[in-house]
Amino acid sequence: MENNIINPSVFYWMSVISTLHVVFWAIGVTFLMTGIFMLPDNGVLNKTSILWIVFSILFLLIGVFLPSKEVMYQILASKYVTKDVANKGLEYINNIVNQLLNYK
Repeated sequence: MENNIINPSVFYWMSVISTLHVVFWAIGVTFLMTGIFMLPDNGVLNKTSILWIVFSILFLLIGVFLPSKEVMYQILASKYVTKDVANKGLEYINNIVNQLLNYK
């Protein structure tokens, strides 16, 4: 079994969440349009229209707060790229350069 630094299923779930972002926006816009079209001719809001509009706002808010794939990659990178990791990489590079300079 391989010892992955990052579990590959993380990338799968990032893709799924990114797709859900679009789905929630589509549902929210559809509900909003339905709520607007269900308004009676006199322009007075009825309970049905209010429910459609409230649910549309709910779905749109969920769509807004679901992160995009790029943001999730940034969050993942910030979790694994730390000062300790950067310092270890710098030490490794310095060791290689010193070995090359001291090579006879």
